[in-house]
Amino acid sequence: MVKLLIGLLLVGLLLGCQKDPKETEQTGPQPRIVSFVSTADTIGALVRILTTNNSPTARENILYFNTTPTAPFAVRGDTLLVRVPPGATTGLLALQVRGQRTTSVTPFTVLSGRWRRLADTPSPRITPVVVSIGNYAYWGTGEIQPPFFRFLQPDLWRYDPAANRWERQADMPGELRTGAVAFTIGSLVYIGLGRNPNNNPLQDFYAYTPATNQWTPKASLPPPLQDVFGVTFALNGKGYYVSTRTDRRTWEYDPQADTWTQKRDFPGTSRYAGVGFALGNKGYVAGGSDGRDLVADSFWAYTPSTDTWTLQAKMPAGREYYTMAFVVGNKAYAGLNFTKDIYEYDPARDAWTLKTRFPGAAFYYTQGFSLNGKGYVVGGIPSIGISSELWEFTP
Repeated sequence: MVKLLIGLLLVGLLLGCQKDPKETEQTGPQPRIVSFVSTADTIGALVRILTTNNSPTARENILYFNTTPTAPFAVRGDTLLVRVPPGATTGLLALQVRGQRTTSVTPFTVLSGRWRRLADTPSPRITPVVVSIGNYAYWGTGEIQPPFFRFLQPDLWRYDPAANRWERQADMPGELRTGAVAFTIGSLVYIGLGRNPNNNPLQDFYAYTPATNQWTPKASLPPPLQDVFGVTFALNGKGYYVSTRTDRRTWEYDPQADTWTQKRDFPGTSRYAGVGFALGNKGYVAGGSDGRDLVADSFWAYTPSTDTWTLQAKMPAGREYYTMAFVVGNKAYAGLNFTKDIYEYDPARDAWTLKTRFPGAAFYYTQGFSLNGKGYVVGGIPSIGISSELWEFTP
């Protein structure tokens, strides 16, 4: 009897040590996410994910974009082919195979927003001006650059987004110019500065009245004018020109008195090819280059009420030179320095976040403006030639 009990006990122990065949099928070696080709893309975009210890059966590989699950539509050896699923949000990727789970080291950014191409500008240009006022945008001046020649233009065009059409307006008076600056106050557009055909700096300013299609001379920027490498913005009924290259002076324009008043100097490093914009109650100066192919990554905010400059969060690396910017709502969008990336700036958090990728041809010397709750990117230089494209962005 004792021998029988001992025998039964041994059999039970042996059976208990054996693994369930189903359990063996459900587990396996630890998978690993090695890399993924694109670290940022839109919903529905194809992503190639290099892994180890995946399953050759697509449905046995469960991928999580942050917390949203999906399965690859194909497996090519160690590579999983998957589309970014609806509802995916920015975060780490996770891969689950037969009960084993792994997480990526690098996050995947889900881009958002919608792009739409609109009517091209009347001609390709280098350094024109572009501003928006009311329900229209105004674009013009600058230069056409056929091979071996430069042709500076005086023309001004109005863009009507409702009709998706460009209409020529009265030419800008004064000397032909390229690299002019512009801002809007009330119902008027102010355009001035730039360089003439001999590359000499200009100090004059003009006001354009859209309602009458007429130009009026205004007070010139006070001398001495050491350079015209600056940016503009408008706040609280005043216009601002910030000379960012040599003297780094800040000037405030009062349209009622038609006068310029010098304010606190710009404290940032010397730069050109930067961009200025107004957001909330502050003006911002972003990006640029020091002229030796070194980017100026510092980002500054100007507060008119206290006449002070404050250093803000740096722009993401590599997006500072020849950048463009526009403002939609309470956010600013800037980018396109030899890349297609556009970042969103949130002043409440003082933080930059990758938001979208520009689908157009150009990648630098582009310009941005805002109109009726949408952002626009116009012109610029692609790999060959000069672009005439106009694109609309809806965040």
